[in-house]
Amino acid sequence: MKKGYKTLIYAVLLSPVFVYANTAPTTFKGLVNQFLGYLNSIIPILAMVAIGMFFFGIAQFIFNAGNSEVNADAKQKMFWGVIALFTIISLWGLIYFIGDSVGIREHF
Repeated sequence: MKKGYKTLIYAVLLSPVFVYANTAPTTFKGLVNQFLGYLNSIIPILAMVAIGMFFFGIAQFIFNAGNSEVNADAKQKMFWGVIALFTIISLWGLIYFIGDSVGIREHF
Protein backbone atom coordinates (compact mmCIF):
# COMPACT_ATOMS: atom_id res chain seq x y z
CA MET A 1 0.00 0.00 0.00
CA LYS A 2 2.87 2.38 0.75
CA LYS A 3 4.30 1.89 -2.73
CA GLY A 4 0.98 2.91 -4.30
CA TYR A 5 1.07 6.29 -2.57
CA LYS A 6 4.66 6.81 -3.60
CA THR A 7 3.82 6.09 -7.24
CA LEU A 8 0.81 8.42 -7.08
CA ILE A 9 2.92 11.24 -5.62
CA TYR A 10 5.57 10.81 -8.32
CA ALA A 11 2.91 10.75 -11.03
CA VAL A 12 1.30 13.95 -9.76
CA LEU A 13 4.61 15.77 -9.30
CA LEU A 14 6.12 14.71 -12.62
CA SER A 15 3.02 15.09 -14.81
CA PRO A 16 3.68 18.77 -15.65
CA VAL A 17 7.12 17.77 -16.90
CA PHE A 18 5.59 15.37 -19.39
CA VAL A 19 2.72 17.63 -20.38
CA TYR A 20 4.95 20.60 -21.14
CA ALA A 21 7.79 18.54 -22.58
CA ASN A 22 9.44 20.27 -25.52
CA THR A 23 10.44 18.47 -28.62
CA ALA A 24 13.60 19.32 -30.48
CA PRO A 25 13.09 21.98 -33.14
CA THR A 26 13.21 20.66 -36.68
CA THR A 27 14.01 23.92 -38.48
CA PHE A 28 16.44 26.76 -37.91
CA LYS A 29 13.50 29.10 -37.38
CA GLY A 30 12.21 26.79 -34.66
CA LEU A 31 15.62 26.67 -33.00
CA VAL A 32 15.97 30.46 -32.99
CA ASN A 33 12.39 30.82 -31.78
CA GLN A 34 13.00 28.41 -28.90
CA PHE A 35 16.25 30.14 -27.92
CA LEU A 36 14.69 33.61 -28.02
CA GLY A 37 11.73 32.34 -26.00
CA TYR A 38 14.07 31.11 -23.27
CA LEU A 39 15.93 34.41 -23.24
CA ASN A 40 12.68 36.34 -23.17
CA SER A 41 11.56 34.50 -20.04
CA ILE A 42 14.87 34.95 -18.20
CA ILE A 43 15.29 38.68 -18.87
CA PRO A 44 12.58 39.98 -16.48
CA ILE A 45 14.15 38.00 -13.62
CA LEU A 46 17.57 39.46 -14.38
CA ALA A 47 16.07 42.96 -14.55
CA MET A 48 14.52 42.50 -11.11
CA VAL A 49 17.90 41.44 -9.72
CA ALA A 50 19.59 44.51 -11.26
CA ILE A 51 16.93 46.87 -9.88
CA GLY A 52 17.20 45.18 -6.49
CA MET A 53 20.97 45.65 -6.51
CA PHE A 54 20.55 49.33 -7.41
CA PHE A 55 18.01 49.95 -4.63
CA PHE A 56 20.15 48.02 -2.15
CA GLY A 57 23.03 50.34 -3.01
CA ILE A 58 20.78 53.38 -2.48
CA ALA A 59 19.62 52.10 0.90
CA GLN A 60 23.19 51.31 1.92
CA PHE A 61 24.28 54.79 0.83
CA ILE A 62 21.51 56.52 2.80
CA PHE A 63 21.80 54.49 6.01
CA ASN A 64 25.61 54.78 6.16
CA ALA A 65 25.93 58.44 5.25
CA GLY A 66 28.88 59.09 7.59
CA ASN A 67 31.05 56.13 6.60
CA SER A 68 33.00 56.89 3.42
CA GLU A 69 34.19 53.28 2.93
CA VAL A 70 30.64 51.91 2.94
CA ASN A 71 29.48 54.79 0.73
CA ALA A 72 32.12 53.92 -1.87
CA ASP A 73 30.86 50.33 -1.89
CA ALA A 74 27.26 51.55 -2.16
CA LYS A 75 28.14 53.83 -5.08
CA GLN A 76 29.79 50.90 -6.82
CA LYS A 77 26.66 48.75 -6.32
CA MET A 78 24.46 51.50 -7.72
CA PHE A 79 26.77 51.98 -10.71
CA TRP A 80 26.86 48.29 -11.57
CA GLY A 81 23.10 48.01 -11.03
CA VAL A 82 22.52 50.74 -13.62
CA ILE A 83 25.02 49.16 -16.03
CA ALA A 84 23.36 45.74 -15.60
CA LEU A 85 19.89 47.20 -16.14
CA PHE A 86 21.03 49.04 -19.27
CA THR A 87 22.61 45.83 -20.61
CA ILE A 88 19.50 43.78 -19.87
CA ILE A 89 17.15 46.26 -21.55
CA SER A 90 19.49 46.43 -24.56
CA LEU A 91 19.51 42.63 -24.76
CA TRP A 92 15.73 42.61 -24.61
CA GLY A 93 15.57 45.08 -27.49
CA LEU A 94 18.05 42.99 -29.44
CA ILE A 95 15.89 39.91 -28.95
CA TYR A 96 12.85 41.73 -30.33
CA PHE A 97 14.92 43.09 -33.24
CA ILE A 98 16.18 39.61 -34.13
CA GLY A 99 12.66 38.23 -33.78
CA ASP A 100 11.31 40.84 -36.16
CA SER A 101 14.18 40.42 -38.62
CA VAL A 102 13.88 36.65 -38.83
CA GLY A 103 10.08 36.76 -38.76
CA ILE A 104 9.47 34.62 -35.69
CA ARG A 105 7.53 37.09 -33.61
CA GLU A 106 4.67 34.69 -32.70
CA HIS A 107 5.94 33.73 -29.21
CA PHE A 108 6.76 37.20 -27.93
